[in-house]
Amino acid sequence: MSSSFQEISNREKGLQKELSAGQMAMIAIGGAIGTGLFLGSGFAIGLAGPSVLVSYAIGGLIALLLMGCLAEMTVAHSTSGSFGAYAEHYIGPWAGFIVRYVYWSCVVLAVGTEVTAIGVYMAYWFPGSPQWLWVVLFSALLIMVNAMSVKAFGFVEYWFSMVKIVAIVLFILIGAYVVFGSRPAGIGLDNYAVQGGFFPKGVWGTWVAVVVAFYILLSSPIGAGLLARTLTSGYRPIASAGEARGATAIVVLGAGSVNLRASGRQLSSVTMEAGLRVLEAARLFDLLNGPFVIASGGTTEHDERAVPESLAMQRALIQLGVRADRILLESDSKNTRDEAVLVKQILADRGVTDFVLVTSPMHMRRSMLAFQQQGMRPIPSPALLVPDRTTRASLWIPSEMWLQIGDSALYEVLARGYYWWRGWLG
Repeated sequence: MSSSFQEISNREKGLQKELSAGQMAMIAIGGAIGTGLFLGSGFAIGLAGPSVLVSYAIGGLIALLLMGCLAEMTVAHSTSGSFGAYAEHYIGPWAGFIVRYVYWSCVVLAVGTEVTAIGVYMAYWFPGSPQWLWVVLFSALLIMVNAMSVKAFGFVEYWFSMVKIVAIVLFILIGAYVVFGSRPAGIGLDNYAVQGGFFPKGVWGTWVAVVVAFYILLSSPIGAGLLARTLTSGYRPIASAGEARGATAIVVLGAGSVNLRASGRQLSSVTMEAGLRVLEAARLFDLLNGPFVIASGGTTEHDERAVPESLAMQRALIQLGVRADRILLESDSKNTRDEAVLVKQILADRGVTDFVLVTSPMHMRRSMLAFQQQGMRPIPSPALLVPDRTTRASLWIPSEMWLQIGDSALYEVLARGYYWWRGWLG
């Protein structure tokens, strides 16, 4: 392991954050789509035939695993240096140097393929014009936009990315109409079984197409980099009392409890994720000079003997120095929406309007939306994603802790979709 991450993070500082969250998201989506989807997909289909669907699925799985790894590292180590900083921190300075310049080289090469694709497109629409002319014109336009300002770049990229998304939606709709609606001769699902079947070039063609599909899915490493960096623009823990804006209460949301039973006795304790939330609430209790702490969480087991999460959190809070008379319990909720509804009533009964909300980084966005839908304006202060460790485990060996975090991330994705479907996010 090389330099301390704080040294690396300090060196990476200096960038001005002038892109909005919406622009960052659209740039990331646009970078992940790329011209490969519109032009390069024909090459992938030529290699694999209908089995290119398998190639895309494999490439998508690889991209998903890569994004999951980058997301975990980004949340644990927030810095603008991204994977170059991670390589330097965990492996060494040379690894960071190589990763950064390989990334730069890939971006340079990707820009070359992009402008080349522009020449191919324009030659189709204007067959009498030389391709190099379009390459020069669009390259000059690209340089001009980048040289103007970050604001101009964000504006242009936002709307160009929107054009890509609209084009994809139109392709899907028109394709569905052609295949299932008008059904002209020679077009339809029957083509999956003719001229060599689903694997006309064999399994080898499918595997070769995986490489092309993977490139198409990300288009260039910039797509992966931007997708990871969007996570760094989220919430951060409150560092001073002034940031709490006079909050007189702390609401800490539960994350499960462990109930052990043996010999007619029961022992309840918080999970790792809930423990990190309790630690953050205890830190804020000292920082804000002892406000009320509301421990929110009902029973997580389908057993009438199970103890609510709030009681396990109460014991942990007292152990960390939070006075028992400053702790209020909400023990009836079954989910985050219930917590928002029930906590709102507790706060109203005590005339509290300004409060700090404590939960995990992955859970914070959904929690904020759920509380805001109930007419509240919480001040976010997320807990750490992972605890401090005295010894650093190997990066290559799976651990129970990271399996739990991965499980929580998967649950959060599904929960957001469910909350959106139920209309609980506003």
